[in-house]
Amino acid sequence: MVKCIEEYVQVNGFKIYMKIFQGQKKQPVIIMEAGYGDYSKAWEQVAEDLTEYGTVLTYDRAGLGKSERSSKRRISSEMIKDLRNYLEQLQLNPPYIFVGHSFGGINARLFTAFYPEDMLGIVLVDSTPENYKEDFLPIMSPEFQKAYYKQFVYESSYEEFMFSLGEADKHCKSMRDIPLVVCREACCFKS
Repeated sequence: MVKCIEEYVQVNGFKIYMKIFQGQKKQPVIIMEAGYGDYSKAWEQVAEDLTEYGTVLTYDRAGLGKSERSSKRRISSEMIKDLRNYLEQLQLNPPYIFVGHSFGGINARLFTAFYPEDMLGIVLVDSTPENYKEDFLPIMSPEFQKAYYKQFVYESSYEEFMFSLGEADKHCKSMRDIPLVVCREACCFKS
């Protein structure tokens, strides 16, 4: 039987909504990070199944889902510092496996770069690359490009999003010896 606890955690003047799925094992803590503009609901189909391997945490970043807005810049380095505070408040101790989808992959990689001693592994699910604007966007249709730029109202500005990609480019040159799995197009590749 999986126990699910819903919590609101107060950090830096705003409340964040979190769901903790507890199975048989307490460790590791599996952190599920949704893509840009998405929230914890994206992981509902898989979170409970993953409790076979540890405790699973899903959450809504500031301004998304059931979480309050933050007055701080919505850049990845701020988001992962907030996440680190949530984990400490909830006493969800390392080791961590960080699963990041799309933009959540940027946050997963940056968290891993900032706190490598806490990491057991990282899983990137169709993660956004740092060179997205230069290499990927130009080959997409004009309709896709228009929709892409319109999305930057959900949780951060376009400038903050690009700043976050720059942070990943600067800090995430190597995942050191931390196991990494990259999933894309419904396939998984280990590195």
